[in-house]
Parts: sequence; C-alpha cells; structure tokens
Amino acid sequence: MKRLEFFLLFMALTALLLTACTNTAEQSLPKEVPYRFQDVNGYFVDTGKAEYYLKASENGNIYFTEKGEHTFYLLCNKPDCAHSDQNCNAYGGLALGYYDNHLYSVICDDTTFSFDLIRMELDGSHHQKVTTLPKQRSSDGATAGEGGSYFFHKDSLIFAIEPLSEDAHSTQKYYKINLDTGEAELLFDNAVEPLQRGGWRCSVSNGNLYFVLTDAKTGHSTLMEGNINDNAVTLTIEDWNNFNSTPVCFGDTLYYFKSDEGLCEYSRSSHQETLKVPLPYYVGFISYTDDYILCQLTADREFDGDWDFLVFDREYRLLGKVPLGNYLTVPSMEYITDEVIYFSTGAHEKITHYVKLSDIEKDFELIPLTDPYATR
Repeated sequence: MKRLEFFLLFMALTALLLTACTNTAEQSLPKEVPYRFQDVNGYFVDTGKAEYYLKASENGNIYFTEKGEHTFYLLCNKPDCAHSDQNCNAYGGLALGYYDNHLYSVICDDTTFSFDLIRMELDGSHHQKVTTLPKQRSSDGATAGEGGSYFFHKDSLIFAIEPLSEDAHSTQKYYKINLDTGEAELLFDNAVEPLQRGGWRCSVSNGNLYFVLTDAKTGHSTLMEGNINDNAVTLTIEDWNNFNSTPVCFGDTLYYFKSDEGLCEYSRSSHQETLKVPLPYYVGFISYTDDYILCQLTADREFDGDWDFLVFDREYRLLGKVPLGNYLTVPSMEYITDEVIYFSTGAHEKITHYVKLSDIEKDFELIPLTDPYATR
C-alpha cells in the first residue's frame, strides 16, 4: 500500500525567455492543439522559441532552455542568489503555466501560508501576486484546507481541491481562475456529491475538463466531462478504473489507455467504447501527438517493476518498443514537445535525456542532456 500511496503522490506532484542578459521581446504563443501533455499536471511550457519546466520536488524552481538547445538553466540572474527560497527569480513553487507573454505559478507564501497565484516576466523577474486561491471550508464555515491540483489552460487556471475527510458535507471543488483578473468561478458545484473525491486525475482538451470522481465509501469511480466555459457537466463513463489514463478529446472521440485492456476510443455521441489495441499492462503514461501515440507502461501492480516504452502511429500501428527497466532508476518519459520527448531519471529528478520525434521510427536513442551546472 505504501508503494501505491507514493505513486499517487508522485502523480499529483507531477513561455519564451531570451537569455538572462538579453531583453524580453514579443513572443509567439504556444502551438494551438486540442491537447497538450503538459495540461495533465506536467508543468512544462513550450512557446515554440523556448521551453520551461518546474519540478515541485526540486525546490520549486523553474528551468528554461532556448528551443532546440536542450540545455536547461535556472530562471534566475540575481548575483549570489542561493536559489533556495521565494526570493529567487526561478522560484515557481507548486505549478507553472504560460499566458499572454507571462509565466504564472502557484506558491505557498512563507509568511501568510496562503496559496497564491503569481504572475512574472519571462526572465523570472517582477513576481506579482494576482490573487489568493480559494480555500476548502468545513460545513460550519471554518477554514480547514488549502492547496490542491492545478491545470493551466489558455487564460485560466483550473484549481481542484479535495473534500475534508472528517466532514460528511464537504465536497470536491473545481474553480476556474482568470489569469488576467484573478476572479474565481466555482465550476460544476451541483454535479459533485459530498465525499466524492477527484484531484489530479484530470485533463483539459477542447474546452472541457475531464475529471474522475470517486466515492469515498464504495470506491466506485466515474469519469465526468465538464465544459469550463458554460459550466455544463455530462456523465461520460459510469464505471472507471483509476489506473486508466485520463482521456484526451479530439472532436467526438475520447482517447485513453484502459487498465489491463489496452488503447481505447470512446464515442461521445453514441456512448460506445472500442478497444483498438489490446495491451497486457496495468498502468500507463500516455501522450497523443498529431502523428504518434507515446506510451510508457508497466504490468506491475506495485509499480516497482519494469516499464516499456511503446510508439504507435495514429492508426494504431506499432512503430517501436523499447524496454526501459525500473522507472525509479532509468529514464522515464516526462514531457513532449513538437520536436522531442524529454525523459527524467528517478521520480524526483531533473530532465536528463531526450529523444527526437523524427528518429523514433528508425532509431530510438536516448540523448543525454548537457548539464550546465555539472562543474559548479
């Protein structure tokens, strides 16, 4: 059970910059696609000209690289900075997003202990508080819980906060926070019953939040679709395994990995599920690009066994399969851009390798990243 708890915690924890000495200029927006891997709690931003990522386990610091360089630096140019607290330009805290030529982060303030949405320049300077995030309250109105899971999508932060386990009337909350104004809108409130839990099992695509609600008493889970613009909620799939990958939506179709079955499609109009590729794996990290389906999978129910990396084209033809070994000790898929797949080594490590998407059909080669801090 401890391994399972660790895995769930790992999943939950789971924007252009010119170099520090240059001036910030007008930046291009990220590529508009129906779904981005970083919308699932990944905290990776690809602006088309530079890339940023944040690991909450790495002191909450933000790293960046110019596009195509694959050399990640701390986002801080302060002289003699220890890069160890909130005074560092690189400090991003718990979450990272990008909108309108600014970076956004969520931090727990050291003095007030509130969870705040922060706006900063693309070089990490001028951290400005946008708003304090809503708090979970007990049924008698007392403040009892803060923090949660965070999903940046276009001009909004989607903030999920779980119910209080000791309060039978406490409910799972979903908020949409406007990144310009900080205004908070409570989403889907009438669709969530007391002691239904959600949290990190979410993704955002086509203006919809796909979220899983689990009954705290029975353990029964349901996949929901909520429109973040008009607040409409649809019951999508009644019986849902929490070890399925959270779906992504292209048009009328949901795409996902189903635990112990394989890659599936689900028609939103006909409510029919189709198993496209049987796969003998228990859990998987899955990403869909325009051309590929990238899968990191394990059959081990304790999550400490070996993992495989599989690549399919969008017609479900297998293009390659590579054994990865134990994900705690070997490179593990982290982030996907339009050019590369980034890997990290160990559950809490920085990016260490990448694979060129153009090479995955002919030669799967993990290329080590240059560590700019290796000699310091």
